[in-house]
Amino acid sequence: MRNQHIIAKILFALLIVLLILSGCSPVNDKTPKTSISLYGLRVTQPFDQFFGQDYYKLVYDGLFSIDYEGQILPQLVEEYEYTNETTLRLKIREGVTFHDGTTLDASDCVDTLLRQSQIVRQVYHQKYFINILEVNYEDPYRFEIVLEKPDPYFLRYMTFGITKALNPNNRTEKSMPKQFNMREPGVKSFYGDIADISQIKYHNLSPISVGSGPYMISSELPLFGDSQKLLAYENYWRGKPVVDEIIGITTIEIQNIDLALKGLLNDEFDYYSLRWIQKPRDEMYAVLKGYESELSADTNLLYRAIYNQVSSLRLVLNMNKAPLDSLEVRKAVAGALNADKIIEKVAEEYDFEDNFMVRNERGLINRKSPVHIEGIKPMSDQEISQLLTQAGYPDGITLSFSGPLNFPKLNEFIIEEFAKHKVFLVMDSDYNAHISMTRDIFPSSVSDYQDYLDSFITTDRPDDRKSFYQVYLEHGGNDKRLYDIIFQLNSTVDRESRVQLAKEAITILQEEIYEIPILNEAYLMPYNKKILQLTLDTGINLANEIFGITID
Repeated sequence: MRNQHIIAKILFALLIVLLILSGCSPVNDKTPKTSISLYGLRVTQPFDQFFGQDYYKLVYDGLFSIDYEGQILPQLVEEYEYTNETTLRLKIREGVTFHDGTTLDASDCVDTLLRQSQIVRQVYHQKYFINILEVNYEDPYRFEIVLEKPDPYFLRYMTFGITKALNPNNRTEKSMPKQFNMREPGVKSFYGDIADISQIKYHNLSPISVGSGPYMISSELPLFGDSQKLLAYENYWRGKPVVDEIIGITTIEIQNIDLALKGLLNDEFDYYSLRWIQKPRDEMYAVLKGYESELSADTNLLYRAIYNQVSSLRLVLNMNKAPLDSLEVRKAVAGALNADKIIEKVAEEYDFEDNFMVRNERGLINRKSPVHIEGIKPMSDQEISQLLTQAGYPDGITLSFSGPLNFPKLNEFIIEEFAKHKVFLVMDSDYNAHISMTRDIFPSSVSDYQDYLDSFITTDRPDDRKSFYQVYLEHGGNDKRLYDIIFQLNSTVDRESRVQLAKEAITILQEEIYEIPILNEAYLMPYNKKILQLTLDTGINLANEIFGITID
């Protein structure tokens, strides 16, 4: 009996040794899963998230991606070229798989593109893909797109995510080659026409979306109050995600910035997206200011600058009204204004102490952009007086001034600053005043810089008003250089050429003093530093790609 007991002990000891050597253990010592939580995570189909921004990039890769400096970068596309101004030829990367393990190839890209182009036109009534004439499938890794006319923004539209059609009837044998004429009637997919446009969305074909991104959806789209979980896709083609799972927090009051900040401070989630916050900009700043002490004291919070959610402040000069038709007078007016003092005044009323939440930069367009517009430097009293005397106004000038009613103190301050240099402003509600202060949202990158130029000279403005530059031309102005640049930008797809054209436009703006740039706002958005863990084991920084967060 004693021998049997000893033998049993020996056998048990050997079993323990074998378990250890085989990497197993009688005790459950699995490494806990790492996770981060995102406020407002509701990943739907990529069609609902235009231009590849925000959370859905966790699940869906696009043919191209767009970073937070506006650069368009190949993603699922390995090679591409414009064989002429209207034909784009693409080669897809090999070895990429969807979350269900099937291989992604050109047929999936063509099918997604066909559906996207029809959804945005027929369901959402947008015009992003209306320029497509043909989509031609060549082989499992190559296809081409033929446009009706050159479109420098087209690659940006191609940042939509590629997804797999889950309808089992769709996965039929592929033919090669295959052409799709987008001007023919009917709702097209790679596998045949669809009778009902309402069936074109993938989430009507299957409750769960399948992408090829770093994370895969583990549950259906949640209702408000529920959570949506994303799991790391271990076979992701760029590397395995370091964070195992992402938990989405949703509430019925998702647009409430008070709840967003409280949740961040209480560690309920690690990040929230500004796309959900619908409060007017200044109301949002007022709420942020109320949390100044709590935010400053939380050592787990870091901040990133966001340009495209905020605005630029500038003065528009009406060159059709004397004396602003004189370049000397416009230079004198610009030199009479100290933008740095206005920035200080704005900071007193709308920002945290020391510009904590909103950083005001002198000029227009953020400083990272190659087309940043530097603020005009102030002149001395002697220089201003000399310019006004040359223009025939030795005793100074009186100009009408239109400023936003919600900035009464700032309006008064600008009037006081001008008066110090014999430029006297009189408030006027007429939009046709000599000087108008405007505060608009402007893009942060050269890829969108044309938006600014378009708004500067376009004839399609609210209330059918024409831009001041258009009026200037109609009243005998003969400087049509900006019009020529717009024409070239509309037909130029090469990035370096577009940057050069934008720089030429800036030179004209600065030399002719058509506007006076004052400041560019950059909202400093708080987030928990746990977001910095959002990387791949290959070293790729997903936090930067998806949220614009740089890991120092």
